[in-house]
Amino acid sequence: MRRLLFPLMFAVAACEEPALEEQPGEVVFEGDFVEFRVTDDAPEYCAGVPGYLDRYAGALYEELRVDPGEALVSYSLVHPEDVRHEGDHFIAFASERGIVSGAPVLEHELVHAVHRQGYGRQYLLTEGLAELFGGDALLSDRTSTDRKSVV
Repeated sequence: MRRLLFPLMFAVAACEEPALEEQPGEVVFEGDFVEFRVTDDAPEYCAGVPGYLDRYAGALYEELRVDPGEALVSYSLVHPEDVRHEGDHFIAFASERGIVSGAPVLEHELVHAVHRQGYGRQYLLTEGLAELFGGDALLSDRTSTDRKSVV
């Protein structure tokens, strides 16, 4: 029981939203679903990243049956040390305003943002969906077969 409870508590704590006054960075790409922002000290990224995130978000909207509406998901790429909330360091987080990430591609947070638009903040469900659909390369200890075994 304790082995189940701790990951559950961690998932809820990890989803707590930081409060942002405004989304950081300057807009460098605006697609059909994603607005990609970059700060001056953000890590380098491949030119195809913004378009990839936009197509990924489009597929998520379709798969999760969420109406994208008029608002774009705002994805801010910042220096990894700037991804902090109340003194804690994260790789990235999703808030009501969008995603703040120290890594160019984090599908996990994109799943949070798209799911929240359609279904609100359902912490356990959105974390499970983000783990299922978020195929982040940074989480190299997982493989696609791990996600398939969940289904």
